[in-house]
Parts: sequence; C-alpha cells; structure tokens
Amino acid sequence: MTKKGALEKIEIGAPLPPLIKEPTTKQVEGFCKAANLGLNFFLDSETARKKGLPGPIVPGDISFCFIVQTLTHAFPNAILKEIKVNFRHIVRHGDRLTCQGIVTEKGEDEEGPYIECDLFIENQRKERTLAGKAKLKIVRGKE
Repeated sequence: MTKKGALEKIEIGAPLPPLIKEPTTKQVEGFCKAANLGLNFFLDSETARKKGLPGPIVPGDISFCFIVQTLTHAFPNAILKEIKVNFRHIVRHGDRLTCQGIVTEKGEDEEGPYIECDLFIENQRKERTLAGKAKLKIVRGKE
C-alpha cells in the first residue's frame, strides 16, 4: 500500500490474509541455536515434562515473528510503529497455526496515515495462542 489514497482503500473490519505456519522441531532447534536459548524444554521431552509441560514447546518469539510476518505480507510497504502481544496458550511442535488480523482503525496523525489492527494466532484446536494489537504507518508513494 504505497500510492496516495492507499488509506482510503483500506476498510475498517477488513481481515488480513491468513498466514498458515507449522513450526517443526528442526525450525525450533535452529531458532534456539541462533538465539542462544539454553532452555531445554523447547527441545527435550523429559525437561519439558519436569516443567509441567506436555512436551517440547515452541518459543513465544517464533509466534511473535509469525504475526509480524502476517502484517508484512498484508501491508508490504507499511512501517510497523507499535506492536503488543499476549501469549495465551503454548504452541507445540507441529501445531498448525493460523495467523490472522483485522483492521480496527485508520486515520492520520503527526506522522501521516496509519492503521491499527487486532491480531491473533489460532492453533488447530481453535485455541488462541497469541492475541495483540499493532499500529502501522502507511507509506505514501511519489506523487
């Protein structure tokens, strides 16, 4: 959304295109190594069970990345100004996650046109694993 008038094309209540993700053990292992996470309950079943978990879980930061990717796919030329999320349920390796959002507000402030969105991720059991809100600046193209 980069052309002048792009804000007018965005409607309040419009859903963001859903993004489907299925985090694998291999992806979690790569993320944990890259982020230098020494918490074994992300990868080791026994350690996870000792912590009261059903098994290894996906780090919340991965879900956070997924919801940001949902925004960048929906609004590739917008600038993410603010995002707040709450993690509500654990994500297990292999869960099928549907990352979604809906436009809840649009307007103009001192930085120019913006939109706000409600965000959420649901797993295949229809549990909302993440919920949040984001504000994006809509970038205008050359006139």
